[in-house]
Amino acid sequence: MPMQIGLDELISMLLARIDNMTVESETQKSRFNIMFRMLYKKGLFSDEDAFNAVKDEHLILHELGLLKEMPDDTAIKGAADSLMLW
Repeated sequence: MPMQIGLDELISMLLARIDNMTVESETQKSRFNIMFRMLYKKGLFSDEDAFNAVKDEHLILHELGLLKEMPDDTAIKGAADSLMLW
């Protein structure tokens, strides 16, 4: 005989899973923040490196057709600065 679960139980299980994924996401974000902060303080990458990486990423997305047009350097610098603050 198949096991039956109620709609409220199903919703509860899904919400618990979403909460768990949110916590995992925040943990990953904290780990990346710590690692990149250490690398930046050691001088292993610079603001210019962040700018170039953001520009390269946008170029790849543009070449794949996921971006209609390349953003200008001011927008890319803003994204790179935002990334460095994150």
